[in-house]
Amino acid sequence: MTGCPASRLSKASQVFRIKQDPSIQIETAYEKISYIQCHRSDIQPYRHQPADIPFLFRWQKRTVQVDQNNLAIIASGNAELGKELAEEMECSGCHGDTGISEDGEFPNLAGQRPAYIVKQLHDYKSGARATDTMQDFTEELDMKKMADLAAFYAAQKPAEMAGDIAPKLAVETDKARFMIACDKCHGIKGIGRGFDAPRLAGQQLDYLQSTMEAFRDGERANDHYERMRFIAKTITKDEIKALVKYYAMKPEDDD
Repeated sequence: MTGCPASRLSKASQVFRIKQDPSIQIETAYEKISYIQCHRSDIQPYRHQPADIPFLFRWQKRTVQVDQNNLAIIASGNAELGKELAEEMECSGCHGDTGISEDGEFPNLAGQRPAYIVKQLHDYKSGARATDTMQDFTEELDMKKMADLAAFYAAQKPAEMAGDIAPKLAVETDKARFMIACDKCHGIKGIGRGFDAPRLAGQQLDYLQSTMEAFRDGERANDHYERMRFIAKTITKDEIKALVKYYAMKPEDDD
């Protein structure tokens, strides 16, 4: 469920040196440009953050170097401290004891990528991703506490994914609509990749659906380079439904 707006492509090809990740197959120049925009840590689409917009956490030189080096802090996250903090904050009320929610409205966090969790917590705190509940919960969190929470949830066993047969968009690039396959950024079968492409596999169906709708309608806008907003506005409702059903958590009564 990721891609990059066509308006970024020529700039990317002219300015940024492409480094292909050897662990995946990228077959075309278009896919190289799109993939590198999704995963390079030092690409910044806007020269200055507008003063009236909450600071949006982007993986770039600025965010790597501040706060005593964010990447090092995330890497040092302590799962035991994160568990204690999650209990203290009563995170289980929405996300379950081990990061698997009992309510489809709230996301599963089990097995999620630590850097992605930290980014979302940071964006909640700054207001870049706005919900009253999460802004209240993150108000007193510093980067170390965010990293500890992320380490705890990342260490939990994720829910099983429902889908067996992947929709076309999940595995094939759509050149006509300037979109690379979902698995190029989110990993094979949605297991997650890089700093900010989250795990989709085993996520709550209702949450996935509402997230795609929020990106489509502009209600959520903390995606890098607007790529998820671009995707959600470009694909059809039926395509969204098919992708959501594929990546979603396997129902408990599904043998």
